[in-house]
Amino acid sequence: MDQGGLATEEDLARALHVVPRTIRRDIHVLETEGYLVPTRGKVKGIGRGQSHKVTIVKLYLQSHTYEYIQRRTRHSLSAIKRYITWFGRVVLLHQRGLPAAEIAFMLGISQGLVEQYLELLESYREPKNKR
Repeated sequence: MDQGGLATEEDLARALHVVPRTIRRDIHVLETEGYLVPTRGKVKGIGRGQSHKVTIVKLYLQSHTYEYIQRRTRHSLSAIKRYITWFGRVVLLHQRGLPAAEIAFMLGISQGLVEQYLELLESYREPKNKR
């Protein structure tokens, strides 16, 4: 903090060997008790970044197993399967010609995530990334 940097909730989770949900819950408890817990997402805008969901889908597209992805990302198998399923739905709707905003609305996810998924899809259509 003294140097102008702040940790994200994900950084704190990694450092404390817990899942980000635990950090969010604990921060909420501390803040309801009147403590200030500055994180990068609250004090400083994180800006557009690659979400863990995109990272998980990317690992899947690289032919890694669910177990490998789970160890690498510290996410549950059910979450990993859910992210991959949502990616598949985005791809399907995109192939049917729907714009990103409409896909996001239909699936109930952010337009930013849809756009990141579509960028990932395009990058894996390039010959260097084909399986």
